[in-house]
Amino acid sequence: MNPTASLVRELRRLLHKNSPPQFHEPALLFLSLIGDNLFNIPEDILQPDQVSGLYEDWAAAVDSVHHTNNATRVAIFAVLVRMISPPRWRPYIATEKLRLLEYFTIVPDDFEVWGALDDQGLIEAIRGMQDSTALITWLKILWLKYKRLIPEVQKQLRDVTRALSPGGADLRAHYLSVINSELELLEGVMGASVVDQEDYKEAFAKTLDLKLVRGILVAL
Repeated sequence: MNPTASLVRELRRLLHKNSPPQFHEPALLFLSLIGDNLFNIPEDILQPDQVSGLYEDWAAAVDSVHHTNNATRVAIFAVLVRMISPPRWRPYIATEKLRLLEYFTIVPDDFEVWGALDDQGLIEAIRGMQDSTALITWLKILWLKYKRLIPEVQKQLRDVTRALSPGGADLRAHYLSVINSELELLEGVMGASVVDQEDYKEAFAKTLDLKLVRGILVAL
C-alpha cells in the first residue's frame, strides 16, 4: 500500500466537511507541520485528483473553524504558502483563500515557512493569480522581511514594486506607510518604562533594518 496515498486519505477524512468538527482544527495544525513533505511530492505519487481533493477538504475545514486562535491562523498561513509554491496546487486555490495571506502578521519570525520567501517564482505566481489584494499583501510581507531575502528576490521585489507604481506613487506610498507604522510600534517597545533587555535588542535591530528598507523604498 502506498503510504502517501494512505496519509492523504486519512487527512481528507479528518478535514472533510462531514467529519466531526472537533477534528478539523487538529488536522489543520498537523497538515501545517508536514506540509513540506507533502506538497512537493512528485505527481506520479500524488495524483491530480488527490491534489484537488485535499485542497477542497482543507478549504472546507478552514471555513469551518474559528479564526480567533493564533495557532490556527499560523497553520492556515503556513499551508497556504506551501500550496502556492508548487505550480500544480495553484489552480485550485480560490481567491478568498489567497486573502488569508493577511495572517502573516502573527507568524513568529523563526517559523520555518519563511524559507519560502526566497522562492523566486512566488511573486510572479501570485501575480498570475489575478488577485491584486493577495499580490499587494505578499509584496508587503516581502518588504517587511526584506533584510532576510536573498539578493535575487530583493531585486525582483524592487522591480515589481516600481513596475506596479507608475509615476512612483500609490503602491510605494502604501508600503512606506506600512514600514512607518511598524517603526512606530518598535519605538513604543523601546520607549516603554519597563522593557526586557532582549526585547529591546530585538526591537532595536528591527528598527535599523526597517529604516534601511524605508530608504530603499524612498529611492525607488
